[in-house]
Amino acid sequence: MSLRKMTTGSFRSQPRGGSLEKPLQTATRISMLHQSERGAQRASWPWYRRVVAGIIESRIYEVLMGLVVVINAVLIIYETDQRAAEETLASWQRPVELSLLIFYTVDVAVQFYIYRSHLFNDTL
Repeated sequence: MSLRKMTTGSFRSQPRGGSLEKPLQTATRISMLHQSERGAQRASWPWYRRVVAGIIESRIYEVLMGLVVVINAVLIIYETDQRAAEETLASWQRPVELSLLIFYTVDVAVQFYIYRSHLFNDTL
C-alpha cells in the first residue's frame, strides 16, 4: 500500500478476475502436477511404505503430533517452574520425558524411511 493511498483514502477495488486469479490458477496447476508426479513415484514403492506414508500424512496423525507437542510444551513449562522454585522433580517426569524423546525419534526415523532424501527438499 502506497503512502498516497493511505493519506488520500482512495482505494480501488480489483475487478472480478483481477490480478490474483491467474497466479492462483497457475499455483493450482503446479500443485496438481506435483501430486501426479508424486503418485507416479510412489507407485514404485513397496506396499508397506505406501501404507506408512498414508498414515503419516493423515489428518489424525497430524493432530496427534500437535497434541504431543503441546503436552511436551506444558511439561517443559512445569519442569522449569519446579526448577526455578528449587523443588525436586516428580518421579513420573523422567519416564514421560524419555517416552516423548523416543516418540519423536521414532517419528523422525519413520519419516527418513518414507521420504528419504526428499525429506529435506520437499519434492515428494
